This record gives sequence, structure tokens and C-alpha cells, in this order.
Amino acid sequence: MAGLLADQLSYSLSLAGQKMKERRRTIPPKLKLVSATISDAIDEARRIKELSIQEEVLVEWTK
Repeated sequence: MAGLLADQLSYSLSLAGQKMKERRRTIPPKLKLVSATISDAIDEARRIKELSIQEEVLVEWTK
């Protein structure tokens, strides 16, 4: 009995995962644009952070 319930739960979770994947593919164009803009901003923030760290290292190194 427990095995059957586990199988049913596993199947349900599998279906839920498939539905999530389908929804990701059908994101409205405006939302895709916003998502891409946010991703670009995050990447830019990472670059700025890395450059700031490099600048701090250079300042300390030249002392």
C-alpha cells in the first residue's frame, strides 16, 4: 500500500514538474523582456563588484 502511494505521489510530482516547464516556455513576451533586463542588471552588478575588488587589491598592493 505504501509503495502504491509513493508511486502515485512520484507520478503527481512528475506531472507538476512538466507543467512548470510548459509554463516557463510560455512566458509572455513582456515578462521575458523584464526578466532579461533583470538578468543583465545582475550580470552588470557582478562585473562592478569584481572590478571593485580588483581595484581594492591594486590599491593595497601599491601601498
